[in-house]
Amino acid sequence: MKRVGWSIAYMCVGMVLSWQSALWISRLSQRLSWPLFMTRWRGCWDIEHCDVSAFRYAFIAAFIFAPTIIWAMAGFRTANSTAPRIGTALLLALGTVSFYMIFYAAIWR
Repeated sequence: MKRVGWSIAYMCVGMVLSWQSALWISRLSQRLSWPLFMTRWRGCWDIEHCDVSAFRYAFIAAFIFAPTIIWAMAGFRTANSTAPRIGTALLLALGTVSFYMIFYAAIWR
């Protein structure tokens, strides 16, 4: 039961941090000249107005859910650990913010 509790707690923190990271970096992208480097991932990502391939749908789903799932798995693994949880949480927070920053730097227009 302890593992489930920590997993849910980490998952909630992961959801909030993912949402806020995407929101803050989206606002930042409106002020900067993005993309910062050229990639082949250009094109239309708007699901309503463009023909989006299955690969792009999978990428969009991963963009939304992957950080939260990783947070939940980390909470499950650290539930019975004696290691400090704050270090794990800080590392995950840095990874989540970096994930969204790299996405916007590489793809967003």
